[in-house]
Amino acid sequence: MLIRETVQKLQEQNPIMYPATIAFFTVFSLPSVLIIIVQTLGTVMGTAKVREQLASQVSGLIGTASTEEIINIIQNRGWYSSSLLVTIASIVFLLR
Repeated sequence: MLIRETVQKLQEQNPIMYPATIAFFTVFSLPSVLIIIVQTLGTVMGTAKVREQLASQVSGLIGTASTEEIINIIQNRGWYSSSLLVTIASIVFLLR
């Protein structure tokens, strides 16, 4: 009886859709969040040091090839200057 109710409740909630949705949004939001983190921490610690730490931490999780792609995305972000306003807005975004 308990197993039947559990399976019925599980089927009602469509458990396959939620992990797929989370994975989809994570894939597309990860580079943006990493750019904000590198930009914000780069003003304090230096961008090269932050990139190096990011690469060493992420490579253990997703592999070397994927880490190189993420670093390429961060390096080719399209803007090269940093302003105090952008840094403050990034910190507020991350803390929110």
